[in-house]
Amino acid sequence: MVRRPRDRQFARSVHGMQSAANAARQAAFVNAGMIAGVSLLTDYQAPEISDQLQMHGTLDAVQAATRTMGPLMHGFGGKPASALFYAQSD
Repeated sequence: MVRRPRDRQFARSVHGMQSAANAARQAAFVNAGMIAGVSLLTDYQAPEISDQLQMHGTLDAVQAATRTMGPLMHGFGGKPASALFYAQSD
């Protein structure tokens, strides 16, 4: 039986060797989820808004660190796809 290139590509993806574009998509999805989650959890009409904004600021800092380290954690740190993540962090 002859192995087709598609079979090798499937085997690589199963074993976690993803392309930079795939990793960038996953990192962007995590980033967007964090932004949406923080916005949904902040009650801007609350009487104790200072506590809400302090938590929002803390979660923003965590999200910024994740955005900065995302390309490195997902394995595409030196690739062109990482430029958008680093540009957001400046």
